[in-house]
Amino acid sequence: MINLIFYRYVLEYYKFDVKRIFRMYMKGCFWVACLGLFQLVSFWINFKYGYDWRAFTPFNKWGPSLGGLGLRINSTFSEPASLGVTLGPAFFIAFYELILKSERFITRNQCIAILVAYVLSYSSVAYMCIFTSIILITLNFGLLRYVFFAIPVSIILFNLAYSSAPEFRDRVDGMKVLFIDKILEKNAQQNENNSLRVQNIKSIIKQVHGSSFVLYNNYHIATENFKNNPMFGSGLGSHEYAFDKYNLSYIIGGIYEFNTTDANSMFLRLLSETGLMGVLFALIFIFKFFVAKSLFGEEDEEYWLISNAILVIIIAQLLRQGNYTYSGFFLFGWMYYYNSLNYKEYRKQLFMYKG
Repeated sequence: MINLIFYRYVLEYYKFDVKRIFRMYMKGCFWVACLGLFQLVSFWINFKYGYDWRAFTPFNKWGPSLGGLGLRINSTFSEPASLGVTLGPAFFIAFYELILKSERFITRNQCIAILVAYVLSYSSVAYMCIFTSIILITLNFGLLRYVFFAIPVSIILFNLAYSSAPEFRDRVDGMKVLFIDKILEKNAQQNENNSLRVQNIKSIIKQVHGSSFVLYNNYHIATENFKNNPMFGSGLGSHEYAFDKYNLSYIIGGIYEFNTTDANSMFLRLLSETGLMGVLFALIFIFKFFVAKSLFGEEDEEYWLISNAILVIIIAQLLRQGNYTYSGFFLFGWMYYYNSLNYKEYRKQLFMYKG
């Protein structure tokens, strides 16, 4: 609640000028990207203090994340996934501006820096935001032919990421064996002696990435809790108690008991804590205050760009980040809301001028 009120006052301080705040965000993302690229180069030349900042800053609290081209960029964040969520809107803008060769928010070179650092995070959340950005840009242009263009491009990019990024491939494979093959259910139903149990645990761990298990575990917990509290959920902050009741980690020896309070997904957390009413509220908020591109091309495009860029982080939070206040999420929520109000006022003034 404090975060919600604080960020509301931030908007008021800047006189609800969402465009100005968003430009400040884009500039900040550029510097975060630069630090990330410096981090990667430092790793290549074995300059430890250039990529591992734990000794003198609170950043990288979990240490360097190895993978990708040697090091997965996380810059000032604790892990690459955090960078993937927070820079999601910046990627959307940078990608769009490079395609359209415009510089509404940042320069072309700044766009390139953000794109390169974002891709080199090798984060599955970042790749999800990339696919989301392509889909949103396609839908906003509103032509069927762009959809047929975007689908094969997304498939090609997915296959490229799957084949070239082991971290991404491990997560996808883990999702498959958990959600489709139902490997946990099969093992949970077996009556096994200790020797066979250890063998099965080792077999599961080899096939399932830790983050994939955490998401599936919280999916199971949230859906079970929803069955018992379908309308209003079990209350804000109650997911950790549902975790204790429905946790599946015993199947793999009690490891990976992570995200016990935030469900690893805001959608799952809303489902668990607020039920159908909370989920409907979130969906109504998204659709009611969404700003789409004008197909007639007569309006200020910054409104729909900001709206869609923020929608990227909202989708990322719903799918893979359950902390309500993470990365200043309430600030993005207020910006999404006031950008829509500003757009409606802008349209009113535009029609009055034309009239």
